[in-house]
Amino acid sequence: MVAFNGKLTYEQFSQRKCKFGLQKEPLYGARVYVLPATPSLQGDKKSEKLQHFRKLAQLVKRIEKERADDSKRTTARLIEGLIPVIDGFEHALAAHREKEYEVYRKGFELIYKQLLDNITKLGVERVDPIGKQFDPHAHQAMDRLETTDHEDGTIVQVFQPGYMFHGRVLRPAMVRVAVNAAPASNKTVN
Repeated sequence: MVAFNGKLTYEQFSQRKCKFGLQKEPLYGARVYVLPATPSLQGDKKSEKLQHFRKLAQLVKRIEKERADDSKRTTARLIEGLIPVIDGFEHALAAHREKEYEVYRKGFELIYKQLLDNITKLGVERVDPIGKQFDPHAHQAMDRLETTDHEDGTIVQVFQPGYMFHGRVLRPAMVRVAVNAAPASNKTVN
C-alpha cells in the first residue's frame, strides 16, 4: 500500500529518519511506502514524482506475488517427490501384520503419521473419493463396474488416493467407477 502524505505530516515523517523519501512500515503484515508532501515540488514535477512512486508500489506488489507463486511451485514439486514415499509407507504397513514385526510397525506408523501431518500443514489435501461422483479433473478411471446398486458415475473403489495442493491436483486418485448396465437395444446399427 502506498500512502501519499496520508495521516503523517512532513514533520512526523522526517522525525522517523527516512532516507530518500521512502520508508517501509509494517501495517498488519503489509508493507507501506509513505511519500511525504514536500513544498519544493511544484506542478508537473510533483505529479511525475507521485506517478513514479505509484509505479514503484505496483512493482513491489507484483514482485511479492511472484515470490509467493514461486514458493508454492517449489513446495508442490517437493511434495510430488514425497508422494511415492508415502505410498511406500502404506505398502510397508499393509504387508507385515505378524507379531514379530509389531515393534517395527509402530515405528513406521509414527513416522508415517508425522510425514502426513507435516505435508497437511503445508496445504496438501488427500483425495479419497469413495461414494462421490467421478470428476475427470481430480480422478483417473482405472476400471468400471457394471452395477445397478450405485448411481451411474459413482466411485466405488479407490486403488490409489490422490493429492491436491491449494486446489491444484498433484496426483489424481485412481478409481473404479460404477456404470449402469444399458439394456440391449432392439435397433440395429447399419
